[in-house]
Amino acid sequence: MFKKSIETLRLWAKRLKSEVYMLYVATRDPRTPAYARYFSILVIGYALSPIDLIPDFIPVLGLLDDLILLPVGIALLRKMIPPDVIATARQQSEVMMRSGLPASRNAAMIVMMIWALIITAAIWWVANQLMSRHSNKTGEAASYSIDESLKHSPNDNISNSRESDRGRSRQR
Repeated sequence: MFKKSIETLRLWAKRLKSEVYMLYVATRDPRTPAYARYFSILVIGYALSPIDLIPDFIPVLGLLDDLILLPVGIALLRKMIPPDVIATARQQSEVMMRSGLPASRNAAMIVMMIWALIITAAIWWVANQLMSRHSNKTGEAASYSIDESLKHSPNDNISNSRESDRGRSRQR
């Protein structure tokens, strides 16, 4: 049973790879609509990228992106491309499957930029959280000292010193 499920997964992965090759060829066809080409940059770029948006070593989530995102993207892209373009592309992709398709370096750069943005946002958020906690602690102390100083306004100090000076002059 275990061998059968592994063989099924291998067959499914081979079919998925074949679909990606076919879509790669189809999007280069001039009969493919522009919106399908733009969407194909995301789908095919992600499929051919050596870097996953969610790395495979993360339990469950790492495999879910390959099992959910990629098939959904492929299905949507297939609906956007005319059937005659898909038929022609399928024939051409069989030839490409034998020679191999290069990895998309542009897509790898996009995925790396997304990760860099996520990491930058996380660092910024943590720094803001730490700064707000620090400012709350110092803010409480500063507000306490401000509150204490508000009880005795600077004018009170001046008037108190004048009264004490008057008292001294009367004593003389």
